[in-house]
Amino acid sequence: MIFLTKNSKTKQPEIIIDTSTFFSALYNPWGNEALLFSLADNHFCFLHIIDYVLQELREVFKRKQINQHLINDLLDTYNNITIAELESVTTIELERAKKVIKDPQDRPIFIFAYRRIHHNKDSFLVSGDKGFFRKPVQEQLYHHVLHTKDAIKKITQ
Repeated sequence: MIFLTKNSKTKQPEIIIDTSTFFSALYNPWGNEALLFSLADNHFCFLHIIDYVLQELREVFKRKQINQHLINDLLDTYNNITIAELESVTTIELERAKKVIKDPQDRPIFIFAYRRIHHNKDSFLVSGDKGFFRKPVQEQLYHHVLHTKDAIKKITQ
């Protein structure tokens, strides 16, 4: 078991998680993705989940006939998690996303991440999706896209 102590003077990074990261946290409660939720609960970071991710996750659960209450149970268990709404996407944002993100389902996540990272350089997108690690995407997101294990290292330094 790992015991961590939080330095109260250190600013908490904002972690934006995508659908696959959230799904992995639900699927494997002992994995690194679930550890992100525990780190948020212990005030090592803030987790941001956009409503689009929750909607997409609910559709996956419905398709796979998995109990959708698991989503709410996980969210109700932990603190320091924000469910954010992606509001009023501009034409410029959508065009920027189309240029670098091939999968239309990943574009809302990219747009939200771009907004958060542009506003706060202590924000990071955590994903296992290869599309987010392509060079043009990384450049647009200031190289603030991390795999889960790298995010954990950054949070716990």
